[in-house]
Order: sequence, then C-alpha cells, then structure tokens
Amino acid sequence: MVLQIKHAGWILFNDPSSRFPVLARHGLVRSANVSPVNGLLIAVLLCLAAPQAANGQQPAPRESGNAAQGALSLPGGAAPGVLLESAYPAGLNPEAHPDAGAGPVDRAEVESAADSGAGAQTASPVKHSMERELAIEGQGCIGHWHIFGYSWWSELYTGGIEYDRNTWGTLLKAQMDWSMEVVPVAILVQPTKTDVFGDPRSKTKFVNPGVGVYPVGLRMKWRPDKGFEPYFIIKGGMLLFANKALATDAAYENFSLIIGVGMQRRLTRRIDMRVGFEDLHFSNAFVVPANPGLDVMAYNGGIVYRLGK
Repeated sequence: MVLQIKHAGWILFNDPSSRFPVLARHGLVRSANVSPVNGLLIAVLLCLAAPQAANGQQPAPRESGNAAQGALSLPGGAAPGVLLESAYPAGLNPEAHPDAGAGPVDRAEVESAADSGAGAQTASPVKHSMERELAIEGQGCIGHWHIFGYSWWSELYTGGIEYDRNTWGTLLKAQMDWSMEVVPVAILVQPTKTDVFGDPRSKTKFVNPGVGVYPVGLRMKWRPDKGFEPYFIIKGGMLLFANKALATDAAYENFSLIIGVGMQRRLTRRIDMRVGFEDLHFSNAFVVPANPGLDVMAYNGGIVYRLGK
C-alpha cells in the first residue's frame, strides 16, 4: 500500500495528466502547474497517511459481553488481555480451551463453574462449639486446719450445681475453663454459744442453714479426651446463712474461697463421674468485729453431664 502511494506521488510529480485524463480534461490537473516541490509535498503527505489507512482496514477484535462489562470495573486500568483471562475459571477460557477449534464453549457451563469456584473461596469455616459441662456435686467436711481462719469447731456440708465452659483455650497442656457454681444447700453445724473468737461455751450444736454462689472460677483440666481427666479448680463467691455464722457476734454474710484438685472419669459419651479434695474457706472479712473464719478440709464428688453436640 505504501509503495503504491509512493508510486502515485512519483506519477503526479512527473506527468499527472497522463494518469488522470478526466481531471486534465476539466482543467483540474496540469503538468505545467505541478512543480517538483509541490509533488514532493504531496508524496510525503500520502506516505504519512498510509499507516493510518492500513490500521483502519484491520478488523477490531471481538470481546465477549462479560469481558466488556467487567472492563468497566477493573481498578488501575488493566489491559483487555488480562481481563479476558480473569473473566473465566481456570481451564475454561475459550481462547485457551484445548477443544477451542471444535466449537464455542457453553456459556452456562462457564458461569456455573465460576459460581462454584467463587462459593468455594467464600465458604465460611466450620465453627466448633465450646466444650461445656454441668455437674451436680456434694461436699463434706473431714477436718480442719488453720490457714486463713481461726475456728475449727464447726463443720460445713454443701450441695451445688457447677457449670464449666472452655473459654480460654489451653495453657500448660490443660484446658482452661470458666467455672461457676450455685449452692442451693449449705448446712453449717456450729456451737450453740461461743465467745467473740468462736470458741464454744457449750457442748451443744445446732444446724445453721444457708445458700451460696461462686460466680468467678477457673478450672484447668488435663487429658480432656481421655478416660481419666485430672483437674485443678479455684472458685470465689459468698455464703449466706440464716443465723450468724461461727460466732454469736459474727455476720450472716461471708466471703468464700475454694481451692481443690480432683479426677474426672469418663463413663459414657455424655456422663462422667468425678471425685476430689479441696480446701473451703469462708469468713466475713471483718465487716463486724467478730470474724472467726473457718478452713474446712473437704471431699467432694459428683456426676458430670457433657452439654452440646
């Protein structure tokens, strides 16, 4: 094409009337009026216009509707070639399909594969429920010692419902559980008459009933998926009695702390049995002048039911 245009310019430069008789007949082209400089300028202009004319004759590549629509939302002005590759799932690009020469790829198949691939990437992880346990247990007195309290002439027996939940993961290979207990039954056997320190002034005793709650607790349980599961537990709360506890001049309300160890035995998939040993302390923290306090060496045992799936 360029050579033809250059040849046409050479003809115009030499003898335009010989190639364009119609124009020469009407007096539009005359060889006498075409100078060498004008002919050279015409040839240069035709050479510059030749590449643009050649490009205008090339057919524009066809793009699918999905690719053209996706090009509007591409950030950063991505190239169309990149867009065509990313518009189809791996292995289903019509341009790269091994059977592309046999015929077009089914659009429904392409869209279905794209939807399934997107669903696999956005699928949420499976959430596992935290391990939870509900225990019905009882505690009894087997002796006393002086750790925080002064009195040791009283005995305490309780019955409660404990709830344990794995809240803080693991530490030192132990399952870290939040523990709390409600004590609907608390029986304190204490002297009928005492002095300000809780020392008995009579040989008789009476039953002082009460209730309690331990809302704050921590249990560390090892080997949670085995048959025998040792644990350590600490709980804090309050005990409330119908009469002044431990001494005639003491208080009705008392703060309590339990520290213990034990073993849990798997019986069935849902049911466990556990036994343990613990120290139970309670006192009124000197909210009144008389604060004997009591440290009970206690045993405990109960049935554990595993909640959840």
